[in-house]
Amino acid sequence: MSLSTSRRLYHRARRVLRQRWLGVSVAFTGNAIPRQCNFSVAIPHPILILQGFGTTRRGLLILEQRLRRDGYHVFSLRLGGLFGTLNTRTIDALARHVGEKIASLRRRYRLGKVTIIGHSKGGLVGRYLVACLGGAEHCDRLITLGTPHQGYPTRQIMRVAALGLVMPSIRQMRPTSRLFRLLQEAGPLEEIECVSIYSTADHIAPAQYCHWRGNEHWAPHNIVLAGLSHSDYLIKQRAYEALVQFLPK
Repeated sequence: MSLSTSRRLYHRARRVLRQRWLGVSVAFTGNAIPRQCNFSVAIPHPILILQGFGTTRRGLLILEQRLRRDGYHVFSLRLGGLFGTLNTRTIDALARHVGEKIASLRRRYRLGKVTIIGHSKGGLVGRYLVACLGGAEHCDRLITLGTPHQGYPTRQIMRVAALGLVMPSIRQMRPTSRLFRLLQEAGPLEEIECVSIYSTADHIAPAQYCHWRGNEHWAPHNIVLAGLSHSDYLIKQRAYEALVQFLPK
């Protein structure tokens, strides 16, 4: 083997090991984010961001920094799950956890009603909270990013069918699941301003499954973007501009 080939293989192995180590590191430390929201002052419009399935708070950093730069008071929560870090718990359990955290924060501090921004599964957590658990008492706005309000298509579920055996939240995202029946039976969310932002280029949560249906008395805002992947909602400027127009001034 030539020296140049050996060097090439060495550098390739280093890259692979670095990527694997980064993945392991994020799995165990992805929620170790210092709190930057100052709850000691009155906050009339706090914003909570909820991450999607299998991700951590670290994936929200760019969006959090942009919001904070523009003067918003924003925070995220430890949602637990796989390794105590990755968001894999059931949607209803997470909704109860988030609801308890919000209620506790509002009792302890001078916080107005909370705006929830939920990415992917995080949007379903927020929707279950306000639709089925009385979350309108503490929340006045729900904005979802790439959230499958009609469930994930069967072909998407089948790709991760084995995970569904050990992670019930995968099964909950089927359109025919009990969770979606409960969401449909809950009816319109007239006390909450609801927004669904999604993209025609999102292959994880296709646009037609992210459309949030209303009725003749109530209609959420559906904002359709082009050219954004499932992770782009958290990092692309176009997604941010679509989001921020619905935030309280």
